[in-house]
Amino acid sequence: MQAVKSMKAVKGVFMKKIINRIKSCRNNTAECAEDCSEEKSSEVCARALRKRRLKTILRILLIVSALAVTAIIIFFAQFFKINEWQEFSADKILNSDRSVLIYDADGTLISTACGGDERIPVSIETLPEYVKYAFISAEDTRFYEHKGIDFIRILGAAWADIKAGELKEGASTIGQQLIKLSHLSSEKTFERKVEEAYLSMRMEKQFTKDEILEMYMNFVYFGGGFYGIEAASLGYFGVHASDLSIAQSAQLAGILKSPSTYAPHLNAEKSLGRRNTVLGQMHEYGRISDEEYSAALEEKVELRNAIPKQYSYYIDFVLSRSAQILGMSLDEFLRSGAKVYTTLDTDADNYCTALINDSELMPCKNAQGAIVLLRSDGSIAAINGGRGEYTRFCFNRAVDAERQPGSLIKPILCYAPAVELRGSTAASTVDDSPRSFDGYSPRNSGDKYMGKITLRTALAKSLNIPAVELLSEVGIPNAVLFAEHLGISFEGENLSLALALGGFTHGVSPLELSGAYCALSGGGRYTEPFAVTKIV
Repeated sequence: MQAVKSMKAVKGVFMKKIINRIKSCRNNTAECAEDCSEEKSSEVCARALRKRRLKTILRILLIVSALAVTAIIIFFAQFFKINEWQEFSADKILNSDRSVLIYDADGTLISTACGGDERIPVSIETLPEYVKYAFISAEDTRFYEHKGIDFIRILGAAWADIKAGELKEGASTIGQQLIKLSHLSSEKTFERKVEEAYLSMRMEKQFTKDEILEMYMNFVYFGGGFYGIEAASLGYFGVHASDLSIAQSAQLAGILKSPSTYAPHLNAEKSLGRRNTVLGQMHEYGRISDEEYSAALEEKVELRNAIPKQYSYYIDFVLSRSAQILGMSLDEFLRSGAKVYTTLDTDADNYCTALINDSELMPCKNAQGAIVLLRSDGSIAAINGGRGEYTRFCFNRAVDAERQPGSLIKPILCYAPAVELRGSTAASTVDDSPRSFDGYSPRNSGDKYMGKITLRTALAKSLNIPAVELLSEVGIPNAVLFAEHLGISFEGENLSLALALGGFTHGVSPLELSGAYCALSGGGRYTEPFAVTKIV
């Protein structure tokens, strides 16, 4: 480290100064002796000599002291490996893994998703005072009094360590614990403890006490896969952290000493005993009244996991689309802590799932299908991507399956362009007779033809010849451009009259078709189908 090299250079300068000062002292003494003999005043000479000697000695002592301090600093820096210490970074705490929260169209939280830690940050301002004091009583009683290090507690722990002959007793403050968890390893060494204390004090200079406590409660692990107080509250007791009781607060605070020992789902008896210990500390420190203490001791523990975990084709689509909107990878997004507000109709989505899995409606056991339900404004109310067992982020036929659309493309590519570009109406007529169109000779199903008929009849009976005729008259480029404006992609397709009958090379997804039909039912105004209304 550059600082250590500078200290060594200063040490050399101090040594030179000491030598020069001693020489000066000798010269001054000789000069004083000459002055005394000349003036022949022994008393005045003695006082001057003593005064000069005292000043010289004081200067030497100051230099020696400075040199000693420098040597101590150099030793400290080398022994504790200061050049290897980290800088405090709030991002390591504030940008830790957080769960994505997903809300339906009614604003109800329907699911959480995470790519790492299950963590749902909350503001400390939403928590009752006794929640804060449960953690302070359990982990750091003088939290609001010290500056990141509790020297009183350190002395007690040091004496216990001396008697044990090893680092056994902990004296870490809440700030030090947070630093250890976010910046350092868990090894118990003097070097690591000193670095931990240093970083804790640096953190205290940047954040208020309540901000540090909030970061701590949102960061720490409570066992059960729950990180942070909100996830733990929902995961263990089925309530938000803002609704915790005194007893529940004490139980969560008690877990932190050893989640593998005191997590209630692992050892109910030990967890209860630890809870009561924390309650006793809260009572002893005056954080709760006698009545509150007695009532909390009597409160029964009821475990209930209320973290919503609704996985579905719709949720997968929303997560993937949100990541795409933000220009993030899916893994990055799942760790972002974003709140995603969707257009999901939960009841409709559940109905679609039951409908597509109804074996009585399917022609055979291995039949597949997909459902997309859109509102007139283009918002997606429901998605189901296939029959059978669902797995997360599996193939979604509603979105990813591109198949030949068949006759479903006729209204979009043939009839609507004829109405829009040629002025045709439902009463306009077409000739449903077998013939060739520039070498392409389509046939009707069953080789049945109706001659002169209206567009209304041709469309209702899904006849092939009229569809090809309309596409030929409108022109393939014009019809394709019209359909593209309705969200149909023709990239890589062979642009021929066969498109009128759904003869696509790559195909169209159910979502694309649904969007195009939604435009037809909505007066011709196309809105790209969407499931996400807001991401915060």
